[in-house]
Amino acid sequence: MTVQTARCNRFDRVMLLLLALFCMSETPLEMLVSESPAEIVAVLVAKAAWTTLVAATLLRRRLAARLLAFACAVSAVAVSLTLPDLARTFPFAFSVLSVEVLLKLLVFVRTSFVPSGQTAAVQQQALLN
Repeated sequence: MTVQTARCNRFDRVMLLLLALFCMSETPLEMLVSESPAEIVAVLVAKAAWTTLVAATLLRRRLAARLLAFACAVSAVAVSLTLPDLARTFPFAFSVLSVEVLLKLLVFVRTSFVPSGQTAAVQQQALLN
């Protein structure tokens, strides 16, 4: 069985590393505002899942890239629904979460709509024939 690989150029790697860095940098803040040990464990498990998906995508695993795209889309929609209220009540959180939503939407678009290396090669070959 062969593992299908995803295309990952320099821009994609930088974008994925920024997503992982952002994910890790907000972890202490989320742990600080957690009200119970169960919430802290949930935050750590979620951050481990995000980091694992980013790492596997950096290793060019197509399934991980698709799962990451799905997680980014769901997360971006969920967070963007809270942005109007945050703009009025807590502008700093609004700006931080806006960056997060934009970064996740960018990752979603790049991993979903830009063809993988193999698909791009097939499309290029079809155009040449």
